[in-house]
Amino acid sequence: MASQYVYPDNTEWKASPFTGKQILQTQENDVLIYFGSVLPVGYEGYPHMHLSIEDGIFRYEGTETPYFRTANNNNTGMTTKSKIACATLL
Repeated sequence: MASQYVYPDNTEWKASPFTGKQILQTQENDVLIYFGSVLPVGYEGYPHMHLSIEDGIFRYEGTETPYFRTANNNNTGMTTKSKIACATLL
């Protein structure tokens, strides 16, 4: 399966095109990843992990949908974007 890309920013969460097992890699900027069944609203209160370019490939072997958001939420009026590569894990 070819990679599909997600382009989240620091203003809202974006869902992965896949649910369940997959390979994730950020290709531009650090991102937050939340795993769940419901799209998060806002930034606070959602347990998440950070993934940076230096981390390389992350193998997610769970059953839920990953949601992404750029890891910069500190500057009001400033939007930053990321690029996440997602591919199903067989």
